[in-house]
Amino acid sequence: GNYAAIGLDMYLGIENDYYTRLGLSEYQKKNLYPEKLVSDLLYNWSNELFPFNDSVENLLSHIVHEGELVYFIDRLLPETDTEIKFGFTEEEFQWVKNNEKQMWVYLIEHKLLYSSDIMDIRKLVSPAPYTYFFTDASPGRAAVWNGYKIVKEYSRKNPDLSLKDIMLETDYQKILGGGTVKEQMIVNVHDQEIELPGVMEEIPEVEDKKAPISMKPALIVLCLVLAWASFAAGFAWPGAVPGVVPMLILTAGVAVGWFFRSS
Repeated sequence: GNYAAIGLDMYLGIENDYYTRLGLSEYQKKNLYPEKLVSDLLYNWSNELFPFNDSVENLLSHIVHEGELVYFIDRLLPETDTEIKFGFTEEEFQWVKNNEKQMWVYLIEHKLLYSSDIMDIRKLVSPAPYTYFFTDASPGRAAVWNGYKIVKEYSRKNPDLSLKDIMLETDYQKILGGGTVKEQMIVNVHDQEIELPGVMEEIPEVEDKKAPISMKPALIVLCLVLAWASFAAGFAWPGAVPGVVPMLILTAGVAVGWFFRSS
């Protein structure tokens, strides 16, 4: 739409007694000041214009998309302090800059970069007092800094791309490496290169435990023959019915079990 509704009561200032009476915690209050209004407006607007592509649901996709949103704000508000765009305090902003490499190393070593666990993702990109996997000194959403640096580097390497082109790019793996998913990705952090594994290396091979496909028809036919023989025996020898019924149930169960095991 062409309109935006803004709750001015959410930008009264961190020390405003109104927020204390509401029972808000310190991390919830830290961004409730007037200078944050325009940045928040652009964040929500860009999220509507360029929604997350959930075809590949993993941490990398989320941090790159969040990085795109902050990059969008960065381009439209070049004079605004970076920590305001991220919602960090000055100390928190210094922390993410100083620990960028360590964050990358942690995400890679603990196989979180391609994790599709929604709880892992939320712990790294959702607002919180601090980022769960890092120290108490880290800000919430610390991994978004990594995503922002990926997008910024992608823009630097592709100077012909407009801001709209970058924001419409939803192949997050492409933004990370600019190549095939199997190649090794290199991220430059403070002039030191860190090698990131391609997505294919992060997916372990699953041992195939299926029964040979040629066994499936034979097993089903055998079980059906036994079931039919038991059923026929019930008509031939009526006195044997009490023993035939369990046999029918048993053979049917065996047939179903083998079917699912070999499917």
